[in-house]
Amino acid sequence: MQAPLNPPPPPATLTSPVSTATPANIPKISHPNNLSRLAGVYIFGSIIAWLSAHIWLMVFTELPYLMRIQPERIIHQQAAYSPQTFFLRILDNHPDLTKKSTEVLWFDGADTLRSLPLQKPMPWISTLVIEDSPLESLPSNLNLFTDVQHITIRNTRIRNLPTQIGDISSIETLYLEGNRISHLPESIGNLINLTALNLAYNNLEDIPAGIQYLINLTELNLTGNRLREFPRVLPPNLKVLYIGGNRIPVSELHKARLPDGEDIFY
Repeated sequence: MQAPLNPPPPPATLTSPVSTATPANIPKISHPNNLSRLAGVYIFGSIIAWLSAHIWLMVFTELPYLMRIQPERIIHQQAAYSPQTFFLRILDNHPDLTKKSTEVLWFDGADTLRSLPLQKPMPWISTLVIEDSPLESLPSNLNLFTDVQHITIRNTRIRNLPTQIGDISSIETLYLEGNRISHLPESIGNLINLTALNLAYNNLEDIPAGIQYLINLTELNLTGNRLREFPRVLPPNLKVLYIGGNRIPVSELHKARLPDGEDIFY
């Protein structure tokens, strides 16, 4: 019987040399985009910082002004609900209303405004605006706005202009569209500083002869009225006339000419 064979010795394991390289020995890989990224972040951050500083500067410079006019805004908002009280406050020199804050009187959508309770001259008012209101008439003492330059009365129920409007020679623009005006007083010819007159969408059937004395009027809007013939007299320096939507025959309109120019829109 043969003796068992001894198993062969296990093969020697091959050991690979371990690298002893340190991080310092590892070659560095350069990224050329890093600099551009850093520059972009720097520029973006600078813009954000500048905008923030600018906004805060605006807040601190405008805040005192906003705080000063806030009471006046509240008073003007209350005027839409009680115009009579508002005018009384003006006349009584109410401490919350300075003359500077009432240079522009603007009544927009004042449902209770049916008349203007004027009592004393108000020469500091430069602009009067009344829009979308049930105002039924203008007072005969409208000339208490002694130095008003711009008047806009739009979409109300007024039917006529008081003769005293001719006493306010300071008026430069007069916008009266969307009312029920059927007659203009001859005194309108006294408004020698008037440059623009808008009477569109009223009930006018004729134009007074006094309009020829508006020597500075360059634009006249008569659109959407009830005129049956082209106005016989017009201001001498009129350049633009809107007269469409009336009852004037088209053939007559084609023959019409302006004293200064031919810009007629119909």
